[in-house]
Amino acid sequence: MLACYWPNTGKHIIMLANLFKVAFRNFYREKFYTLLNVSGLAIGLAVSLLIAVYIINELGYDRYHSKAGRIYRLISHLETGSNVFDGNAVFPPLAAALKSEAPGIEYAVRQSQPNNLLVKAGDIAFYEENIYFVDPDYFKVFDFDLLAGDPSTALGHRYKVVLTPALAEKYFHSTDWQALVGRSIQMDNDDYQVTGIVAPAPAATHFHYAALASMESTSTGRDLSWGGMNVGTYLLLKEGVSIDEVLGKVPEVIESHNPGFKDLPKQGIVLNFKAQALTDIHLHSNVQGDYEPNGDIKTIYLFGIIALVVIVLAAVNFVNLTTARSANRAKEVGVRKVLGSGTHQLIRQFTLEAIILVAVSTLVALGLTELARVPFAMLTGKELSFAFLLSPVGIGLLLLLVVLLGILAGSYPSLFMAGQRPSEVLKGKTRSGYRNSRLRNGLVALQFAISIILITSTLIVKRQLEFMRSKKLGFDKENVLVVKNGWRLDSHQSFYDDLGQLPAVQSVGGSRIRLFSGFDGTVAVTEEDRETGKLLSNMSVDHDFIPTLKFEILEGRNFSRDFVSDSSGIILNKEAAEFLFKGGALGKKVYINDSASTVIGIVENFNFQSLKSEVTPLVFTLGKNEPNIYVRLNPGDFGKSIAEVKSVWSKHADVAFDYSFFDDEYNNLFIEEVKIGTLFSVFTGLALFIACLGLLGLAAYMGEQRNKELSIRKVLGATMGQIVVLMSKDFLRLVVFASILAFPVAYYMMDTWLKGYAYRVPMDATLFALSGFIAITVALLTVGFQSIKSAWTNPVDALKNE
Repeated sequence: MLACYWPNTGKHIIMLANLFKVAFRNFYREKFYTLLNVSGLAIGLAVSLLIAVYIINELGYDRYHSKAGRIYRLISHLETGSNVFDGNAVFPPLAAALKSEAPGIEYAVRQSQPNNLLVKAGDIAFYEENIYFVDPDYFKVFDFDLLAGDPSTALGHRYKVVLTPALAEKYFHSTDWQALVGRSIQMDNDDYQVTGIVAPAPAATHFHYAALASMESTSTGRDLSWGGMNVGTYLLLKEGVSIDEVLGKVPEVIESHNPGFKDLPKQGIVLNFKAQALTDIHLHSNVQGDYEPNGDIKTIYLFGIIALVVIVLAAVNFVNLTTARSANRAKEVGVRKVLGSGTHQLIRQFTLEAIILVAVSTLVALGLTELARVPFAMLTGKELSFAFLLSPVGIGLLLLLVVLLGILAGSYPSLFMAGQRPSEVLKGKTRSGYRNSRLRNGLVALQFAISIILITSTLIVKRQLEFMRSKKLGFDKENVLVVKNGWRLDSHQSFYDDLGQLPAVQSVGGSRIRLFSGFDGTVAVTEEDRETGKLLSNMSVDHDFIPTLKFEILEGRNFSRDFVSDSSGIILNKEAAEFLFKGGALGKKVYINDSASTVIGIVENFNFQSLKSEVTPLVFTLGKNEPNIYVRLNPGDFGKSIAEVKSVWSKHADVAFDYSFFDDEYNNLFIEEVKIGTLFSVFTGLALFIACLGLLGLAAYMGEQRNKELSIRKVLGATMGQIVVLMSKDFLRLVVFASILAFPVAYYMMDTWLKGYAYRVPMDATLFALSGFIAITVALLTVGFQSIKSAWTNPVDALKNE
């Protein structure tokens, strides 16, 4: 039976070989257009693949934990009037109370991250930022692997710590992890026993630790009061339990330990608790106290749209050139039909050629993706895994893309040409000219509409970024050095006095919490309304902080050493003064924690958080020996100035000098926007390049189609300028039409994006006009190049065959 199929099989092989032979012959004959087609599609595919990898990475955060679907983080939601606060912190005893009293919870663990801790082992000492204190059941909730030690007992007692390999090697100069278990290391002047070595957290995690220490080692971990909220809490639910069931029990559990909780609404305070799924934290969280900057689901949507736009642009470009060039094969098709070729044979030929080109483009795209992998990872600041592209699913999707795009690009020209009569085809009547092709005109307009949307978006993102960099914040952030570990000084006042002797130093002031790093919330009542509590951000500062950062005092005065009563004085920002009092606030009483304070000054509003948030009510209270010290330097040689400050520091502290520049800390607030702006610029440039490749090919095709017409015009006296204008005006109309289509879409997209900022740039008409001008200029330059080439052609060469 098998033998019966051999003849047909051989015939099919010969037929297929012939199809490939004709295909490669056409590719070679049309080298220029083949190169344009492959280049445009390969670049578009490479961009889309890079973005796809980035999106897959962002969506995969924290999903590697085997119990990720049952892990939730508690969020405190506090409202006082119109002031709302969401924070990654709850009462320290809440975790244990919920585990024992609320059904459905398998484990509840706490986590806190103190500011820089001084870590010592022998003569080696460094400040470490990413040390987390956690509960004993931590490894039963999260799948962090211990390379040495027992996860069930590693954090079960006070003063136990597990180190990452990097930290262990840093302090002990050894990679024998088992031998390090039992060694001692000092953290914040307490001796800790190393009970294990823990593998680093994967890159796609919403926090990254250098070490994990026992929560019971800290006063916060042992705190049984229900007054402050200062620890993060994660819940692992039992199988089949809804988080809503657990949240419904939270108020009841709190009231059983803190009866005053139910009376908060009478004071104008609303406090309740929400939950975030572990897998939602990275892209859906915008709360105070997040351990690291998170991503944004809107950015994922935005990049997803860009990937779709770029691949559509490349596909449109590919289809456009393929359909345009198919008309040049009219005589070949006519001869084939006269010799008996059927429609299905023509469809096979055109489709196979398109699939081959798409397949080659995909292979080139994979090569480009690998070349761009490291630069793209540096640009996004992410450790990206490209394993998905080589997975069965990834390979399957790429093969599906090759087939679908090949069929799409090959079906139209084959069906169109197969439907022509051989007599008409052989006479060349299908060569109707570029201007009569509505399909190609529509595709060109679509290409440039997409390009204009990207150009407009890029201009708006960059303008918003520049606005944030240059916006007056209400204080002077330039030339300010921030000393982060002032708590290690033997005497703050002596350090201040010695710094004051340096010519490079203008002034020095301190605060308990650094600007832009989050603030404590405090509830206050006023002498006018003792019943209604109002939530304020609270910042403890010393006498010199406000003048050092040059805050503008609108009313009253700064804290003064000449007034002993200033110990109970407070300074409000303008927003807080208007929030607390209907009339003037100066001299009035405010009660914080039942202690009376007098308003001695009011400062102009200033941005102490990201520009995504509006200015909120803030109160300054007077403190001393604050850990964050702001040193305003005179402009000049900062290297020398820093060396002088460091020299003074070494006289008053026995640890390393830990500092940063204040303007750098501010710039860190919009690193994400900088990345988005850069990526937009890159993707927009590539999209324009792809569009121009297609336009170049179509202009060349148009020049060939109108070769004889242009030659006759030249013989009759047409100048080169007239010919260039003649060939360019059709494309110019299309770009203008594309602008009209693109502007409303770009406006809607960027208006939606800008709504995420409390302070935003206006979208004036000049931005849209500029993007249209850029698109028109690029199009004219591209078409103009080919037009000039056609205009230089000798008319004799085109007319001698007539």
